[in-house]
Amino acid sequence: MKSTSSFEISDAKSEATIDANILPCCVEYTGKVATVSQFFNQSTVAPAADDSIQPQEIVYFRGRKLLNQEIDLNKMGYTGHLVMKSNDTGSGGVDTEKYVSTRRVRQINNYGHEQKPGVNDSVNKVLEWVSLSNLIHDDDETAAEAGSEE
Repeated sequence: MKSTSSFEISDAKSEATIDANILPCCVEYTGKVATVSQFFNQSTVAPAADDSIQPQEIVYFRGRKLLNQEIDLNKMGYTGHLVMKSNDTGSGGVDTEKYVSTRRVRQINNYGHEQKPGVNDSVNKVLEWVSLSNLIHDDDETAAEAGSEE
């Protein structure tokens, strides 16, 4: 049996914009979602001694302390999309997987247990890989411009 996949990304201006939250856990549930605010309590804690340190956002999800690393995709020059998968068996017995963008992602909030995600976190590894890929595949003129901005 043959299968195909396709992505449909509509005009980003017409889609709602969201912030994506990546939690350091696996939830094996596919049903309706309860009101998340019941389990996701957010607060900002200002440092006591040094005013130069930014206030730190602390989140508790079902009683577990999580610290946030904010990743602004727009500042990085990327656009994220939340996609939904649908399967269809079309004519001729061809299975078609279709991924349709439902929301545009403005920012990723990447959480870690008791501390901010480190360099070995999967999201940080992907961002590092993308930066390295850009260095390898960009032409010399673009790479020179990027190097002069730093």
